[in-house]
Amino acid sequence: MVLNEVRDPVGMLRVVVPLALATIFAVYLLVNLAFFLVLPVDIIKESGELVGHEFFVRLFGPGHGARIFSLLISCCIAGNVMVGVFSLARQNQEIARRGFYPRLFASSRPFNAPLGGVILNFIPAGLIILAVPSSHVYSFMLDIEGYPAQISAFAIATGLLWLRWTRPQLPRPFKASIPMVVVYLTICASQVISPFLPSSTTSSGVWEGKYALVGLAILSCATLYWLIWARVLPSIWSQRLVEVSGTLSDDTTFTSIQRAPAPSSQPQSFRDDDDPLYHHG
Repeated sequence: MVLNEVRDPVGMLRVVVPLALATIFAVYLLVNLAFFLVLPVDIIKESGELVGHEFFVRLFGPGHGARIFSLLISCCIAGNVMVGVFSLARQNQEIARRGFYPRLFASSRPFNAPLGGVILNFIPAGLIILAVPSSHVYSFMLDIEGYPAQISAFAIATGLLWLRWTRPQLPRPFKASIPMVVVYLTICASQVISPFLPSSTTSSGVWEGKYALVGLAILSCATLYWLIWARVLPSIWSQRLVEVSGTLSDDTTFTSIQRAPAPSSQPQSFRDDDDPLYHHG
């Protein structure tokens, strides 16, 4: 969804992404080299995540160094938040355009921006801020959010390899490298499996992988809901789910999912007889 905002997404993926990765790699090496040139090894070991603070204090003094370090962290967090809010807002808008959220959130009015998607992000973020959960609860919530995301990423990478194998004739303006996809698939698989390894315990013997069970429970509930909504109920009521296309006042296209009587027979030329959703103009 975010690449739709780019004039030449294929060209950007081919040029900008490798350049960005190379830049990050070089800057990361230079930063770590600077740490070892300025700070003793013992201080680096003792500082842990605060080694950057010690670095700026050594260079600019305890007053200015701490302020500069805090300013850089604030800029980094602000950029991360802006990118996350924008991408998630576009994602929410696309979900609304597909008929799974109210149609209000699919609109780009009044600023030609996904305001509805931003509001959907604002609601849970505001609740978390107002509730002020403890650090353990907040970390647990982040883990619950990240675990299903890793399962989804694993499924997407697997599907990419499957399509590359079964339908190699499909046009691909940008073609991902198979070795890189395999590496990414391996990373996702390791993160999905790691909570269930025997070493995933705290010093008190409490299992740290509880978030994985909660994430699997959420995915199971979503799958069960889909089966009942898209398969069981239409079969009981002799209906099919139909996607009806439309256009909002700001020229944003959308589809609404409606129920229609199931046809007694379907033509053999239909492309996917097993799919409960088919387009109906």
